[in-house]
Amino acid sequence: MAQAPAYDYRELAFDNYAEAHALLRKLVAMREMRGMRQEDLADEMGVTQGYVSQIENGRTGLLDRLNDYAIEVGIRITYHVEPAELLPHGRRHAKLQLSKQRGRERIASTWSDGRRSGVASSMWGA
Repeated sequence: MAQAPAYDYRELAFDNYAEAHALLRKLVAMREMRGMRQEDLADEMGVTQGYVSQIENGRTGLLDRLNDYAIEVGIRITYHVEPAELLPHGRRHAKLQLSKQRGRERIASTWSDGRRSGVASSMWGA
């Protein structure tokens, strides 16, 4: 039997769904700030304008499943939205490094704060 959570389930659910709603509002505002219509965005994404509308109105279930997952494992989700121009090179250095590791190529990234992370590894020539 699972132990009772140390948080209020309903409060966590409310927070996560409110954050998802705020994310959708921010995305719409950013699209509008860039002077894009839903049709323009749909063309760029390779989807219909109706699908973009469903995304923007929260009717696709895209965020619902993520929120359901987070709530069940007791995670509060926050989203950060900013114009790409504010940090044009991203939060990690653009250089990717390849290193041999046990006969495999491992792709690693170096972040701006000095941390390194493995992004993917695969067998080359296999």
